[in-house]
Amino acid sequence: ATYYVGATAVVLVVDSMDRTRLPTLKQELDALVGSEALAGAVLLVFANKQDLAGAMTAVEITESLQLHGIKDHGWQIQACSATTGEGLYEGLDWLTHALKNPART
Repeated sequence: ATYYVGATAVVLVVDSMDRTRLPTLKQELDALVGSEALAGAVLLVFANKQDLAGAMTAVEITESLQLHGIKDHGWQIQACSATTGEGLYEGLDWLTHALKNPART
């Protein structure tokens, strides 16, 4: 658990087709955002596989992971498709901005 000491950002990639894994992911996310080692780190959540029919939307994932409850970290969720590249640059642009301007996240 010490491999992220000093990290300034966390990038979480969610499989938008895998609803059954969300409770476990929520537990892991809670542990990450509660870690003192990640105090102040920003969180970028990629909602991957948006190109597939039946994928959970970014809104559904936000609600399932209760992202609005995260108050101590700037965060962003970005719908994306790793296979087409859609949404990846937008997410990384947000991350770049968040790291350069931490007060605005």
